[in-house]
Amino acid sequence: MAYKSTGAADKIMGLAVNSSAMKLFSGTAWSGEADFSQRIWQNTDKLADYLNNDIANGFARGDSYERLIKNVRSRFINVAKSDAYRLIYTEGTYVMNESSAAVFAEDFEDYEFQVADNNACPVCKALNGKKFKFSQRVPGRNFPPMHPWCRCHYGVAVADWDKWQDEYVKKHGGKRSADDIIGSFRGAGGSSKPDKDAERPVHETPLGVAKTEAEKKAFINAFIKKYENAKFENMLVIEKNGNVHHFTSNLPDQIFYDGFESAMKGSYNIHNHPRNKTQYTFSKESDVPAMFKDGTEIMEAYDYKYIYHMERAEGVTFEMWDEARYDAEQRVMELMKQHGYSFEDYPEQKLHLTIDEACKKLGIKYYRRKRS
Repeated sequence: MAYKSTGAADKIMGLAVNSSAMKLFSGTAWSGEADFSQRIWQNTDKLADYLNNDIANGFARGDSYERLIKNVRSRFINVAKSDAYRLIYTEGTYVMNESSAAVFAEDFEDYEFQVADNNACPVCKALNGKKFKFSQRVPGRNFPPMHPWCRCHYGVAVADWDKWQDEYVKKHGGKRSADDIIGSFRGAGGSSKPDKDAERPVHETPLGVAKTEAEKKAFINAFIKKYENAKFENMLVIEKNGNVHHFTSNLPDQIFYDGFESAMKGSYNIHNHPRNKTQYTFSKESDVPAMFKDGTEIMEAYDYKYIYHMERAEGVTFEMWDEARYDAEQRVMELMKQHGYSFEDYPEQKLHLTIDEACKKLGIKYYRRKRS
C-alpha cells in the first residue's frame, strides 16, 4: 500500500467514477497499491476500473476469495494466482480497517499502531506503539495495512480517560449505562433506539405454566417453529415460578415489556430476529444491556441461521461488560484473522466475535450454534 505516483493512482485510490458501486463497509473506497499494481498489472487504468466495478460488486455480494481471484485472472492474462490473491486480500484488509477507523474517528482523536506479533516486518515494527491522529492516517505510511499481506492493526489511544469521558458526556449528553442505553425491551438493534417520549406498545399474552423441563422445552420448540418466519419480533418468557408469557410490540426490531419487569428477573426468555434485521447474534444496543437491567437468568434468540445463548454471571456488571465489549471491538480484525475468517465473513462474524471475546474475558457463558 505504499503510495507512489503512477498515472492511475487517483483512480485506483478510489477517485474514479461509479464510486457508489465500489464503496463497501461504511462507504470505504479502495486504497490501491500503486507501486505493486504497476509492477504486476500491465494496464493500471484497466485495473482501477475493474476494482471500482466488478470486484467492488463482488465484495458487496459476498463472493468468496476463490471466485474473486478466478474473476481477476480471467480478466488479466498471465497473472499468477498468488498475485491475484495478494491484491484481493490486501484490498479487503484496507476496506475493513478504514471502515472501523471512520467510526472510531467520531469520538477519538488518536490511534496507536500495533504489530500483529514478533514476526512483523521491520517497517511495521518501527511503527509499533507510535501514536497518530485518525485525521492524518494514511495506509502504507502510518496506518495498516502497510504493505501486501500486512497483518498489523491499531487501537484507539487516550492519554486521559477521565477527560475523554467528560468530553464524551458533553458531546453525547450522558454517561453510558444500562439505564441510559435501554429501557425495558429486547430487539435486533441497529436501527431504532426508542424515544423516551414515544409510545411503547406492550402486548402480553399469558400462555400457561411450565412446571417441568419437558413442558419448558415444549413451549420453546413451539415458539421457535411458530415465529421463525415472522416479520415482527416476538418473545417467550418463562418465569422462575413457571408462568409463561408471550410478548410482542408488532415491530421488526423491538419488543417492549414495560410493567412486566418483575417477570423478567431470574427468567428464561427467547426471542426471534427477523431475517432482514438479524445481526447473527444478540444486539449490543438492546439485548445485552436489557439482560443486565432486568435480571434475566438465561437469554436466547434465533434467526433463520443461528440460535444464540447467554447466561448471567454472578458479580459481572453492565459497566464491566461494556468495557470488555469495547476492548473486543478494537480487536475484531485480529479476531477475524485468528478464527480464519476473511473479509466476506465480516458482516456475519464481527459482532459474534466481539460478544464471544467479551464473554470469555468475564466468564460469561455464551455460544452460538447453527440451527439444524
